Formats: sequence, C-alpha cells, structure tokens
Amino acid sequence: MPCRSTGSNNLRNILQRLNMYNLVFEKTNFTTDTGTCIDLFLTNNKSCVKSVDILSPFCSTHAPVCAEVNFKVNKEYTYKRTIRKYENANYKDFVSDLNHIDWNEHFHSCDNINDMYSQFLNIYSTNVNKYIPTKVVTIRPADKPFMNSTIQSKEQYKQKLTKEITDKNIPPGKWWRIVKSISKLSKSREPTPFLKSEGQIFLHPVNKAELLNSHFSNISKIDIEPELPNNVPDPPFKMEEIIITEEEVLDQLKNLNCNKPSGPDGVSPRILKEIKSGIVKPLTLITLLDKLSAYGVDIDLNLILFGDQSMSIEDNVQIVKAVHEYIKNSERFV
Repeated sequence: MPCRSTGSNNLRNILQRLNMYNLVFEKTNFTTDTGTCIDLFLTNNKSCVKSVDILSPFCSTHAPVCAEVNFKVNKEYTYKRTIRKYENANYKDFVSDLNHIDWNEHFHSCDNINDMYSQFLNIYSTNVNKYIPTKVVTIRPADKPFMNSTIQSKEQYKQKLTKEITDKNIPPGKWWRIVKSISKLSKSREPTPFLKSEGQIFLHPVNKAELLNSHFSNISKIDIEPELPNNVPDPPFKMEEIIITEEEVLDQLKNLNCNKPSGPDGVSPRILKEIKSGIVKPLTLITLLDKLSAYGVDIDLNLILFGDQSMSIEDNVQIVKAVHEYIKNSERFV
C-alpha cells in the first residue's frame, strides 16, 4: 500500500485479504510542521472509479477527498400487461357449461390426484378464456403499488388546482370560489352538536373527545376474565373418518376472499367464488381423494367414480374405506 502513513501494516494486511485497493496517496491532514494521509478511498474495482482528487482545506487543516465513480443503474421501463375484466364476465354461461360437463368421464383416464387436478385446471382455463374478456394496461414501475387510473386522475386534478390557487394573477373572486369548492365551507354550515352525559353538557371538542374515549374504553373492559378449561376432551372422531361433502366445499367457496391474488396455478379466488356452483362437484372429489391418500387409504378411482351409479360419491368412498380397513385388520392376524 503506497500510503505514507506509519503503522499501517495491519490495515495493509486486511486490504490484501479482502482484495481491496486504496486510491488516495496524498496528504489530507496538515499541522504546522507535518502532513499525513488519514483519509482513504477503498475499492475492489478500480475500473469503476474515474478520478480521485484532494480538494483545498475549507475547515481547519483537513482536506476533503472527492471521488468520481462511474457505474450503471438498471432502469425499469414501462411495460404492457394483460388483465381480466371481471365486471364484463359472462358467469351465467360459464357456470352452465361447467354443469354440463361429465366430470366422471374426464377423471376416468386419470391415474392419480395430480392428473385429476391437471384435467380440472385445463377445463377451467379454457372456459376462463372463453367467458372472461381481457384488456391490456400499461404498468409503470415508478408508480406506487396502490396507484391506479382513478388515483392518477385525482392527482392530476390536485396538481391543476394547486397551480390555479398559487397563481398570483388569479382574481380574488375566483380564488374564493375554488377554496369553497374544496373545503365545502359556507355560512349556512351547522355547528357540531353537543354531547350530554350525567346531566352535563359538553361543547368543547377536547371535552367531547375525552367523554367518547372514556365511554368506548369502558365498553371494551371485561370485569371477569373467563377461565380456560383444564381438561379438553378428545375429538369424537379421527381426521381420516371425516367425509367431505359438496355442501361443505360450497360453504368454503362462498367464504373465499376475492381480494387475494391468484396462486401459482393462476386460479383466481374471485372467479372460483363466482362459479362455485359449477365446480363444487369436481373439487369435492379431488379433495376427498387427496385426503384419503394422505392417510394411506388405497384409492381405486374407477370404483369410486363408477362403482355403484345409484350411490353418491361419498357413499362409494365409504365402501372403499371399509374394504381398506378389512384388509388392514386381516393382515394383522396373518
């Protein structure tokens, strides 16, 4: 290290170990007799530094170091994106087409749960493209995450009003009309109503705020804390004994949060909620078989889908479970 400072062996070893270089070689601190180099500029890439200069001291005897660094910054450009126009979707025909699909026939050629879901996803995607139109929007990465066309128009309107209000040549009459249109203030405005509590009347805003704060804080207080039970009884049945029905799946679809984004498979919660009556049957079957396979129940899709046409899918699943339990018990005695 070419710096003339004494006692720099430890620093030199650290720089060599980190593969860094010092680009300041002149004295930066001066006394009446000597000058020393105590200000360093360290880098591990000399090519990105165009120049390093020592400026004249402007405070006491300390000379500042000025460095010009050259590096590139990735700029995010605007781009186009295709989004769904949910407000113009034809959900009625969408659900009608789903109700006319023979899901048993589509799932007949599937060997496992993943194939069944892929088959369902293909049918879902085809109908989404058919009944839900799209539009192309411009995405500006510099905008805030919450920015949309409505907020942007309001922002432009605010900037326009700000320019008009701050104009020194605006007539006083027009200025007051703009102020009244924004503030909604007029002579006919009614005063804030008073509050009455325990025979006293409160007019001052601070007194009314304290009264309301005391009222709502007292409501939220609990005089007696409930006691937690010590012995929690075991559930009456096991998870593998629960049979999922179409009514339960339909209830879950009704409670979906439409504000959540789509998952990795591109399925939108908003669309699922709108077409719930058309997809409740395939989702019930997929959920049933997925739960059974998770608990080690051997699944025969043909037996469940086509075992007994006079029985529901849930009843056929019960038969498969009963046979599975019989086989497991028989193996224990062998």
